[in-house]
Amino acid sequence: MQGDIGAAVAAVAERYVGIREIPAGSNRGEHIDRWNREVGNPIGSPWCAAFACCAAREAGVEHGPWTGSSGEVANWGERTGSGVSGGDVCAGCLGAVINPETATGHCHTVVAVSGPDSDGVIDTVEGNEGNAVRRNRRHADTVDWVVPWGPE
Repeated sequence: MQGDIGAAVAAVAERYVGIREIPAGSNRGEHIDRWNREVGNPIGSPWCAAFACCAAREAGVEHGPWTGSSGEVANWGERTGSGVSGGDVCAGCLGAVINPETATGHCHTVVAVSGPDSDGVIDTVEGNEGNAVRRNRRHADTVDWVVPWGPE
């Protein structure tokens, strides 16, 4: 199940690469305001988790954290048993990097996991990354929480 839904989530996230805040630094814009509204965040809120969750919902995921908070993503994964702390990163899954001191962090959608010779490199699509939706490359060991999409 994760393979199919993961591919769908990754494809939806990829479609939004290049969407930018208007004006820069405002956490605002047509799509960004919609994503924040859909997860119940006030307009102008940080939006990385809102983007990731809304991309999954748009891809047909029926169960998810539906939140604009990266901390709540990790909490949801823990509550449902679907989140894995320091777990295996999979294409299409939701990744979260959490600062334990502040319980804040950053969420992203994993779009590709490189092979074993790549030293654990993953490709992501991230909302609220430099005021836009951007592709990024990071090491899998920097991801604190992994939440595969699928049945709850």
